[in-house]
Amino acid sequence: MRRTFAYLAAGLLTLTLTACSSPAATDKTDTTPAADTTDKTTETAKPATAADYGKILADAFRDKGYQITDRDTEADEYGFDATSNLGRLEISVETGNAQADYNEATASFTDEDFFEEQTWNDNQGYQMTSYLNSMNTIYNIAAMDTNNNVFYEIEDIAEADKDQVVEIMNSIGF
Repeated sequence: MRRTFAYLAAGLLTLTLTACSSPAATDKTDTTPAADTTDKTTETAKPATAADYGKILADAFRDKGYQITDRDTEADEYGFDATSNLGRLEISVETGNAQADYNEATASFTDEDFFEEQTWNDNQGYQMTSYLNSMNTIYNIAAMDTNNNVFYEIEDIAEADKDQVVEIMNSIGF
C-alpha cells in the first residue's frame, strides 16, 4: 500500500510541476475579418476645410470672451471677426497653399509699413510671426501649419491684446 501511495504522490507531484512550468494554454479563435470582433479605436478625423480650421480658431477666441461674427466662407478660405473690449480683429484661415499664403502676407505687411517683431517656430510644422506697424500701435500675425497646409492671418491687434491672441494661437498648436 505504501508503494502505491508513493507512486500516486509522485504522479501528482509530476503533474503539478508540469502544469506550473509550461505556459498557460490560450484560447484559439478564428481571426478572419468576419470573425474579428475586437474593439478598434478610430482616430478622430482631422479638419479638412478652411471652415473647419477656422471654426476651431473661432471657438478658441469665443472661449476667451470674444464675440465672433462670420464674414465669408469659401472652399479654401474662412473669415471672421473677433471683437472684444479692445477692438475688432480681422481673421482669415486658408487651406491648400500655406507657405505661399504666408509669404504673400508677410510681404504685404512689410509693404504696409509693418516690421517683423517676433517669430515663433517649433520645428514641428508650426510657424508664427508678429508684425508691428511703424507707429507702434497695431500688430498683425501671420501663421502657418505646414503639417496640415493651413495659413492663419490676424490683423488689427491692439498692443494690449497681443499676448492674449498669441495665447489663443498657442492653444491650437502654435
